[in-house]
Amino acid sequence: MLGILLGTDEGLLRLIPGEDPTSVLDAPVSTLDYRDGVALAGAPGRGVWLHQGGGWEQVWEGEPRCVRVSPDGALYIGAEPGALFTSNDGGKHWTEMETLRRLLGHRHALPGQPAMQHTHVASIVFPEGGVLAGVVGLGAWFTPDGGSTWLQRSEGLDPALHGMWEHPERSARLFASTAHGFYYSRDAGHTWVQSLSGLDRSRAGSAAVLPGAPDVLVLALSRREPDAAGALFRSANGGVSWSRLVLGDEDEWERSPLLWRLPESVDTLFVFADGAVWASHDTGRKWVRLADGLPPARALAAAL
Repeated sequence: MLGILLGTDEGLLRLIPGEDPTSVLDAPVSTLDYRDGVALAGAPGRGVWLHQGGGWEQVWEGEPRCVRVSPDGALYIGAEPGALFTSNDGGKHWTEMETLRRLLGHRHALPGQPAMQHTHVASIVFPEGGVLAGVVGLGAWFTPDGGSTWLQRSEGLDPALHGMWEHPERSARLFASTAHGFYYSRDAGHTWVQSLSGLDRSRAGSAAVLPGAPDVLVLALSRREPDAAGALFRSANGGVSWSRLVLGDEDEWERSPLLWRLPESVDTLFVFADGAVWASHDTGRKWVRLADGLPPARALAAAL
């Protein structure tokens, strides 16, 4: 059992409910993912570590900005500047999708586009028929053929992407957080709609998408850089409308909270907010504090 994982500037912490947290990796982890017994942890400037039934093993060196485990078990790393790597053998060998880097380099050369050093692959999702990469400043890009060709899928989407998520059961339904709001797509990213009703701040951060129907979402937002004055919102209709969440007696935190949906469950969520970990076993309606007094975290994942 991996437990609850917190990526901090001091390293990766493992938390088992009822026990003191323990350090499992001495690296400043900023991105985490877990699926079907495989966990990935990315540390800025220090590379990527893999956990698959044993301990943590470094499998890649570089500058990771996001990590994902795909439904078919392939591993993905979004890197800086503007690169995407994949492995089909458990991290032993990695292949860069070089066409994406060349495409992004060409786009950077166009007038009005951000400089290459200011962008990176910030998120990776798996819609129907391929892979969609979210690139900071340049929107979302889809490949149906393992990276040989890429198509932009950003109609209606703010290009300042922070993260993207697919629905656990209906992969044509995608969700994206950006510097200027939260968006959803019902057609695998071809078109996007901004979600506004009930939200009182605009910088979207972490999100969790639950299985089942109707779509239940929990979203963290903040008022301004750098993720200050964070709050949590819940939608029971796929992002059409939102209501504010309260944890204990608090409904606003110094920084934007972190969210994680437990993959093995249809209704269990975790939140990290201002040094405390909370859990919900009813799709985010009620919350229980599991631990507090923890250091600031940059990434959250769980496997229980």
